[in-house]
Amino acid sequence: MQAIYKIMLKKKKGRNKHQLIHKPYLFSAISLTCYCNSHGNANHCYTSKNGSKLCNTTNRDKSRCYHSLEVNGSVTTSVMGCLSHVNGSGSTLFHCNFVPNKDAPIRNYIRCCNSDYCNLAPPTYPPPTMKPQPSTPIGTQSTQRPIDSGDIALIVCSAIGTSFIVLATGYLYLRFKRKYQRESSSSLDLNMNDGNGTSAATMESYKIYSEVTSGSGAGRPLMVKRTFAKEITLVKAVGRGRFGEVWMAKWRGGFVAVKIFYSIEEASWRRETEIYETTLMRHENILGYIASDIMGSQSVTQLYLVTDYHEFGSLYDYLQGQYCDKFDMIRLALSAVSGLAYLHAEIVGKQGKPAIAHRDIKSRNILVKRDKTCCIGDLGLAVRYDSEKDTVDIAPNKRVGTKRYMAPEVLNDTLNTAKFEDIKRADVYSFGLVLWEICICSVINDDDDRIVEHHLPYWDKVPQDPGFEIMKEVVVLQNTRPPIYDVWIRDAHMRVIGQVLSECWHQSAPARLTALRIKKNLAKLDIEMKKSQPII
Repeated sequence: MQAIYKIMLKKKKGRNKHQLIHKPYLFSAISLTCYCNSHGNANHCYTSKNGSKLCNTTNRDKSRCYHSLEVNGSVTTSVMGCLSHVNGSGSTLFHCNFVPNKDAPIRNYIRCCNSDYCNLAPPTYPPPTMKPQPSTPIGTQSTQRPIDSGDIALIVCSAIGTSFIVLATGYLYLRFKRKYQRESSSSLDLNMNDGNGTSAATMESYKIYSEVTSGSGAGRPLMVKRTFAKEITLVKAVGRGRFGEVWMAKWRGGFVAVKIFYSIEEASWRRETEIYETTLMRHENILGYIASDIMGSQSVTQLYLVTDYHEFGSLYDYLQGQYCDKFDMIRLALSAVSGLAYLHAEIVGKQGKPAIAHRDIKSRNILVKRDKTCCIGDLGLAVRYDSEKDTVDIAPNKRVGTKRYMAPEVLNDTLNTAKFEDIKRADVYSFGLVLWEICICSVINDDDDRIVEHHLPYWDKVPQDPGFEIMKEVVVLQNTRPPIYDVWIRDAHMRVIGQVLSECWHQSAPARLTALRIKKNLAKLDIEMKKSQPII
């Protein structure tokens, strides 16, 4: 658009020269009027009747009003004016697409518009941090449409569909994983009756039942099944205790030991099952646990606890029928104390094992395996120690166990059950008596002229089934201990055993050795005895 000017010819006094004066007088409807504060030919700023500084462009479609800010530190300069495509105007619409450099010391921000008087408001400062979008070319319409309810519904449906696919994939993965575990377990064989004397029961097909427990984090997997007892055939009774009977039984082609509890002893059955199922309880010197079950027939409820079967029976039975040499003696003693040391030990970790005190160590509760090593069983009176809370998992009675093997502090009722170390020391006293039983059934050397036969501790001091008072009289008041024979003192190896015995059954509980120390002493003695063994 081209403005129309009114030309006035003024005659000056004394001059014949005409002067042409340009003044805005009338503008077309398609012109663009903007606020202006920059002077110069580029913008043609002029002052309106109301005092505002304005500028005009010749074509609204190809022109813009602009408002720019120049930021230099704390100083901000504002410039307003017009931009058009008129040749020689010195301005261009590309200024409207200028993107400031945020890291530059001097930053420029510009806002463009194409309506009259639209550039009074300054540009956004600072502009939002985002990738600049290309502006819509002049004279074209934007093709972007607003988001409607259909778009929202599509987004929601897509999210729901994705979630369903993820859940379905996870479900199928878990299902096939469990199926794979069942198939893998069904082909697993439990090889019992091995060279170490583990009881015989080879499983041709092994399935994971509805109730499964490993009993530990190590060793072969174990089972608890409500129909487990139906797969067992009792063969003969091999022992009887205060809680019930022990039977040899056939199961899956091999032999197992079944401890059948009386129905009134359900609490003892549950307790012993809990102890055997403690994490990391699988150890070569702990009786191997297989399963527990409840069997009901003809209005009689039987509680089964199934373990490995050892044909030699208990250490008490084993010592009745034969004597040992020194090497058998040290093998029996070292393996037995290894089992006790493992019970007493706490294994720290995410799948750790708590320290456990047996509280009924005696020769009848220790089994002899085929390779003449021992394993500890009958954990019905055992207690577990929580080191974080400094407590045991049940309230222990002070007088528990077999009276003949009770420590002095148990007999005189001074055992501090609040200190777990004191409970373990009572176990050490009992083990000292078991170690003595092994020694008296061993032929030490050619000079050993004793009549080698098995005796229970204090067999010459108390009756077959002694009471608390008589045991207290002998052990506490008289401070009597089983004899240490002269032939033991004359033998270098047996002197070590004699010293261990004295420190195991010391009257003062804190003066007794720990099970771990006994194990180390016997292990060292075993090495020395093997070195001194004559080579044949």
